[in-house]
Amino acid sequence: MLNICKINNLNIIIDKKYELLLALMAVYVKNYPKDREEFDFIESPEITYVEELNNLMSSCNFLHLIEFLKKLEDCSLPLIISIGLNDNFDIDEEKMNYHYLQKCNLAINDVEDFVTKLKEFAIKIGWDDFFDKHSEFYKKTYLKLLKFPKNLDLNDINNFYGKNIRNFYFIPSILINGGFGLRDGAGNNYYNRGFIWNKEIDNFNSLDSYLTECLFHEFSHPIVNTIVDKYYNKFKNLDLLYNDSIENGLPKCYRNKKTMLYEYFVRANAFILNSKYYSQEPLDDWNSQIGFNHLQDIIDFTATNLNNYKNYEDFFKYEMIEYISNFYTYNINRKK
Repeated sequence: MLNICKINNLNIIIDKKYELLLALMAVYVKNYPKDREEFDFIESPEITYVEELNNLMSSCNFLHLIEFLKKLEDCSLPLIISIGLNDNFDIDEEKMNYHYLQKCNLAINDVEDFVTKLKEFAIKIGWDDFFDKHSEFYKKTYLKLLKFPKNLDLNDINNFYGKNIRNFYFIPSILINGGFGLRDGAGNNYYNRGFIWNKEIDNFNSLDSYLTECLFHEFSHPIVNTIVDKYYNKFKNLDLLYNDSIENGLPKCYRNKKTMLYEYFVRANAFILNSKYYSQEPLDDWNSQIGFNHLQDIIDFTATNLNNYKNYEDFFKYEMIEYISNFYTYNINRKK
């Protein structure tokens, strides 16, 4: 693990196991562009670093590792596996999130076999040496891109949800194009965010305030998803909101009622949390273009009522479930 810097209680790191798994997929996409859809969250920018990765890995066959990764239906699973390993590329029994693996119907024996082969591959190509030699590249690249508020305090998350999460890690990468919110088996929380290469400016796109909103978004997912799972059967009339979302462009990856709820609540909460640091930032119209056209209503309802409860879960079960279940009736009456 390489420590880039620390902003208050946010640990910014580059994890060598995580970087290796991303590098495997980035090199594969570079050499087999027809299979890009298999790893649509992976970036393979035309920069020297990716060429060096390609040269390093071309000396040893890794397609057997790619075949395992192709079978994973959830694109966060390679990342979940990577943060569950120790620095010797062995499974850390405390950190490996076995509950999440089982939830995704992934056989533990298959994971153990993959990890053994990954370790063999890492040793053969000399990954530790390569990673160490690029430590300055990682530091210089990411320190230029990381524009968090200087007063950023992740206790905001604990206060908002009524939790006591102590360890927050941010793992940036130029080898992915999206974001992930992960939690290991020990309860550590991870924000994984990509940066996309822009040929026109000969540099990576800067995310500015969006970087911080995504941080709150991704750190919220493990909390919100768990609460939605716990109370999902108590929701009523979800077809109305779900069909409305589909008609307004809900992407296929969100076309599951439970997933739609995850995204609605996480987006609303992230906007509220981010407004402490970017109070003038408007709600992005892009949310409406991808099916979350009632996001402002959920933001307003949460901001108005959350403080009446000791924690977010109590607010959720006593207010939010009923609100969503009667969403259209509630908002029609409110707007008269």
